[in-house]
Amino acid sequence: SEDFWDWLLSTSKRDWNLFVYEQDWLSTAFDRLKALRENVTLGRTWLLQMGLAAQRYGLTIQYCMPYTRHLLQSFEVPVVTQSRLSGDYHAGSGQWSIGDSSVFVDALGVAPFKDTFYTAPNQKACADKTSEPYPRLEAVVATYSTGPGDHYNMTDLVIITT
Repeated sequence: SEDFWDWLLSTSKRDWNLFVYEQDWLSTAFDRLKALRENVTLGRTWLLQMGLAAQRYGLTIQYCMPYTRHLLQSFEVPVVTQSRLSGDYHAGSGQWSIGDSSVFVDALGVAPFKDTFYTAPNQKACADKTSEPYPRLEAVVATYSTGPGDHYNMTDLVIITT
């Protein structure tokens, strides 16, 4: 309901100085919530209420892992400014491949990007202790979207600056 979005976004802005709300796992939410699959207008209502509340509190919205229908809905939700087009990052997973969908999303006026990535091997703070086998490829794609996601003091500056 609108009351939920007003509460969530107003208290988040007040208490945490929130300026961008990320609605993560959009595709999963729509796949797993029965009501969104059975009610033809509920998804639109949900996204519109989220957008109106964000607009009231001066926030922007980032859609994450959306379907095409969510991105098209952004025409009615002008505070949607960016969208993560890739799945979650896992070293060597190929989630850098966002080219085709990036062209589409950019044409909608929404900034496309991929999930973060590791530039340096052996991320000490990383639970899975994995290394990215293609950091330069990731860097090129990220340059045209958002950037790396290394842990503190673990960024390979040579990859980012060359």
